[in-house]
Amino acid sequence: MVKYTYSKIFTIIIALIFMSSAILKLVDFQSTVVMLQDIISIQNITVNIGLYLLIIIEAFIAAALILNLFKHSIKNLIFFLSTAFIVFNLVLIFKGIDNCGCFGGSVKQSPYLSLIKNILIMIMAYKI
Repeated sequence: MVKYTYSKIFTIIIALIFMSSAILKLVDFQSTVVMLQDIISIQNITVNIGLYLLIIIEAFIAAALILNLFKHSIKNLIFFLSTAFIVFNLVLIFKGIDNCGCFGGSVKQSPYLSLIKNILIMIMAYKI
């Protein structure tokens, strides 16, 4: 019973994190694009496409978790995405950038805090 309760709580927390991240990136799309262009120095169209894909993936993960669909595949996707975010945050820390853009351009979060958040997401995903 306790394992089930923790699993449900972790599922809801992860879903809320991914859904809020997707929504905030979509709401403040243009400033997020500008911020990412400054960080990774890639052309506008490539950043736009990549950001749209990221928003779709994050929203899909949140929806699948809430609806309890594709549980094993979603866990793998969370591990893959969190690993990519960890690497991205390490690059940001190395470059001395103070906003990871995890929740769009309007909500600032340090790469250090984001690094901890992604490690915790991986631990919670393991337990769901």
